[in-house]
Amino acid sequence: DESGYTMNESQQMKMAAIEAMWETDPAPAGFNVIAWPNQTEMRNEFEVKIPYVLGLIGTRSFTTEMPGIHDLLAESRTRLDTGKLAYEALKAVRANPQDTDARTRLNTHAEDLGYGLLIKAKGYDPTTATPEQLDLVNQTLVPNVPVLFWSFRIMVACGMWFIILFAMSFWYASKRRFEPNWVQRAALYSLPLPWVATELGWIVAEYGRQPWAIQDVLPVGMAASATSGSLVLTSLMAFVLFYTTLLIIDIKLMVKYAQKGPQPII
Repeated sequence: DESGYTMNESQQMKMAAIEAMWETDPAPAGFNVIAWPNQTEMRNEFEVKIPYVLGLIGTRSFTTEMPGIHDLLAESRTRLDTGKLAYEALKAVRANPQDTDARTRLNTHAEDLGYGLLIKAKGYDPTTATPEQLDLVNQTLVPNVPVLFWSFRIMVACGMWFIILFAMSFWYASKRRFEPNWVQRAALYSLPLPWVATELGWIVAEYGRQPWAIQDVLPVGMAASATSGSLVLTSLMAFVLFYTTLLIIDIKLMVKYAQKGPQPII
């Protein structure tokens, strides 16, 4: 609940993309259990929706709207215009720190400076960017909706399956029914699912916030590190070596105890 509420407060585009919510619904918004997002036409081919649920998760109220992707793009397009002004004022201040007019303009539009930096990160000069170029930059603020929509739902489905599997395992164990059954087979086949859920969670978290390293402040393209390539390569090789060693040890231990089999039931 807290994750959904926080995301809607600070990463509204990610939230809208996860829910394939192209249009702003009347409050409280419905939750798309399943849908088929069409990224090209920016709409859903079909959707199965539960009323009110998403609005309650994202706003904890019955009256607060959750903006859809189209409305968010209209807002960000305006912020790109003011971001352009903020970037121009920043350049003027850097050229002449005593320019009070430029400082005033920078303070006025400071909240949208990140959007000016985004224009630069996308390869355009913010001081001369045309409306058409700003439109292209604006479209990059929409992540791949189908990827986020299905990644989130498969991750949640895995989590619900883990709860069911644990509950059934607990029930069989409490009844001391240890003979082979479907729960044991399901547990075996479910071994890869925690890894799948974790990776999908990272896709939702990291891919969903693109193109921002810091939401509305610092674009990923402007967040390059000054660390040398050789240092990055060395640290990466050290991580690979360390975790490969752990993997080998882990596999040997699993094989060893799997071959021994379970302890006899007294």
